Amino acid sequence: MCYLIKGLDRTRFRNFMKVLVFDDAKMRERDFSAVASRLERTLTSTTYLRKLASSKVNWLQTDPQEVAVQILDFLKSL
Repeated sequence: MCYLIKGLDRTRFRNFMKVLVFDDAKMRERDFSAVASRLERTLTSTTYLRKLASSKVNWLQTDPQEVAVQILDFLKSL
């Protein structure tokens, strides 16, 4: 998602999330705030970040923490 953020159509993304996440009774998240909160718990987990940093392949060639910040900032802006 990180490399797609700059060119993402925000309206289409909001509609996509509404249909596939927010309107799905099986999903817990009902808004972008809830999605950002859940992702923040994962993306800021020291265990998760340590595993990302130790990965042999960094196909984004970017610091994992910077990627996490970009994704969270994007979701919080919606």
